Amino acid sequence: MRSGLPLGPGSIGIGLNSSAGPAAEAIRRLRREAHVAADCGFDGVTLSEHHGGFPGYFPNPILLCGLILADMPHGWAAASPSILPLRNPYTVAEDLAWIDAAYPGRVAAGFVPGYQKRDFDALGAEFETRSATFWSHLNTLTGVLRPGDAPHPITDDAAIADARVRDLTVLVGVAGPLGARRAANADVGLLLMSLDSAAATASLIRHYEEAGGNRSCVLIRRVCIGDSATADRRHGLWLEASSGREKWLTASPNSVISGGPGAVAEALVEDLRTSGASALNIRVDADEADPAEVLRQIELIGAEVLPRVRSSMGWHAQGPSTALTRGVQS
Repeated sequence: MRSGLPLGPGSIGIGLNSSAGPAAEAIRRLRREAHVAADCGFDGVTLSEHHGGFPGYFPNPILLCGLILADMPHGWAAASPSILPLRNPYTVAEDLAWIDAAYPGRVAAGFVPGYQKRDFDALGAEFETRSATFWSHLNTLTGVLRPGDAPHPITDDAAIADARVRDLTVLVGVAGPLGARRAANADVGLLLMSLDSAAATASLIRHYEEAGGNRSCVLIRRVCIGDSATADRRHGLWLEASSGREKWLTASPNSVISGGPGAVAEALVEDLRTSGASALNIRVDADEADPAEVLRQIELIGAEVLPRVRSSMGWHAQGPSTALTRGVQS
């Protein structure tokens, strides 16, 4: 299977984290890790959104995707997930379209309603109505980015016009059957969260497909080559930074796939087959305080896990191509 689309079927991306400390150093490390990930066989990179210094996350992943694409020798970048109720859907569409204009075929996005009240408080947004806002914003966003006859001033934008032809990949994270059916009706793909079991994600995908969904379904999994010594520490940081209301944060932290490369690849393939997901997003479970270890994990997974997964699943690396190597050159 090979679609060549960002976050598309058969793709394997990697979710990169923000490191603690000065923002300038976090950006330097992000750019380096994105470049290494592309060179090591990952099809693309994803960045996730939280606000107020939540550990490992970025407040502006769409903006940063435009930054790191300039450093990646090939591959795509996606803000996934980004918290859609916190943003104006029209400006989100413009941001995605103009980054795609600079780096054609290398941009996608995944969106969620959000679960952290502190994110909404930080931006002065309404938390209790986030679900309704999410689906309304999603309808607006896809209406702008997909071909259609509904007139709107924003569709006169040159980059929006080009994006409508290219049909940018859009995914959503949902929590249950109703959300899966709504995603199918919205003609977007699914983003399947890391702490959900393969059986739970299989149920979501089944409801999605029964409702007519046929877009990419991306399974997120946390991975460590060797023993995952950071899992408990990371879980503690999440709990400390959260409001304490989020059920997934109070779940068992034993959700990291760890061990040797062969065992990790086998577990990933089992989860992909059980869930029925069509693509994979790997989150490296390594201590961000040790940049050398983060890079080592990226390189090990790229060299020794990805080929095994692709071989077992019948997937192929998207790799560099004329369309996917650099932005438009003057």
